[in-house]
Amino acid sequence: MTRTTETGSWLARRFQGRGIGTAMRQIIAAFAFDHLDARHVTSAAFSDNVASASVSRKVGYTENGVDIWAREGKPVPHQRFQLSRGNLVRCEHPLIVSGLAAFRRSIGLDT
Repeated sequence: MTRTTETGSWLARRFQGRGIGTAMRQIIAAFAFDHLDARHVTSAAFSDNVASASVSRKVGYTENGVDIWAREGKPVPHQRFQLSRGNLVRCEHPLIVSGLAAFRRSIGLDT
């Protein structure tokens, strides 16, 4: 098992710039590390998506290579990011989890 998971998000423009996307990524990464025993969390964004890359860096992700993806029939750089537990910049919002044992079993972490 690699103990790696991937995050991705999309936030309507009218909600951007309020810290919602940053908090969302911080909370899901904290959940992965603290409750799913993840070693790494990955993410990616098109290289021209400055806001998404900024959120990743703010949360503690570091660059982890570039792929080339097709977008509207044209090749576009797609920046990969990786986050380790020690680099996570945690948010101030508490994470309250219920149903964890059943969820861990359902995804094969526990028998």
